[in-house]
Amino acid sequence: MRGKRCVADTWTGARLRSTNGLGYRRITKDSEVVGGVVAFVCDEDRPRIAS
Repeated sequence: MRGKRCVADTWTGARLRSTNGLGYRRITKDSEVVGGVVAFVCDEDRPRIAS
């Protein structure tokens, strides 16, 4: 988790959420995780990367 925390701390606007027992398949079906991703993507106040 240490490396992931470092990335989240240095990536402007990043949010790190940890889960337990979901694995790489169940995580995509977990309503809490999916809801968090949708909220993050739709957040108009989130810093954007300049293109």
